[in-house]
Amino acid sequence: MRLLLHALLLGSAALVPLHGAVAQDVPAPPTPEPTPASATVSYGRVDRATVRVFAIRGVNAIEVQGRRARRVVAVPEAGHGSGVLVDRRGVIATAAHVVDGARHVAVRLPGGRAVHPAIVVHQDEAHDFALLLIRSDAPHPDVLPLDDPPPLRVRQTVDAIGYPLDANRDEPQSTRGIVSASMGSGAIQLGISVNPGNSGGPLIDEQERLVGLVVARGDPGAGVQGIGVAVPVPPIRAAYERMLRSGAMSRAWRTLGSEGDERRAIAEAVDAIV
Repeated sequence: MRLLLHALLLGSAALVPLHGAVAQDVPAPPTPEPTPASATVSYGRVDRATVRVFAIRGVNAIEVQGRRARRVVAVPEAGHGSGVLVDRRGVIATAAHVVDGARHVAVRLPGGRAVHPAIVVHQDEAHDFALLLIRSDAPHPDVLPLDDPPPLRVRQTVDAIGYPLDANRDEPQSTRGIVSASMGSGAIQLGISVNPGNSGGPLIDEQERLVGLVVARGDPGAGVQGIGVAVPVPPIRAAYERMLRSGAMSRAWRTLGSEGDERRAIAEAVDAIV
């Protein structure tokens, strides 16, 4: 749902003497049309590469009380997260737990553009990342490639981009923090405030280079605040290169082409449900 910023001009009719003539009403200026919030803020390459990822895992049946009797209603088990385009051909990196166990996955590009069916090509549960593929008619102009970034420094400033909380927003949101430490697993500990929905979104440095994916946050119920966790680029890039060499990406591309109409219909349904 697009947020609207309402601009209101307060005006009233004024009486102006015209050299003894009868005073006339001077009309107030017209009230401008509401302006979309996105028109007041500019978005760049990083934002245009950050996507929403929707997943349907199954359907649960619950009973609800109707006017005359109890009825069984199907409730989809759905979730959403973020992702980032890393290849112009439609390869997307996201968190593994966002798509874990999903029967159907859909991806919506920023700016309210059409939803795309996606195939999970690779999942790494240990590092919590996954690689997806979507198919489109033209190469994607804005990507954050899986290049080898320079080593991160403690207290270095980083930004996390994604779609926290509200899955209906058309544009991603950014939050800033610092690199806190390197964890024993090789993950990056962050001093940053992230929320549900940020999972799988890109972590970038001051030069807007991709340095990792946000995959977790501290548990507020345990009193943890302002701590996030990201997986660095090297294991993601290694998996991406393996998928290219093995032909897994090519096979997924052909599957999306041969089942295009059916998968598009499912993706639109997933988008509507989530």
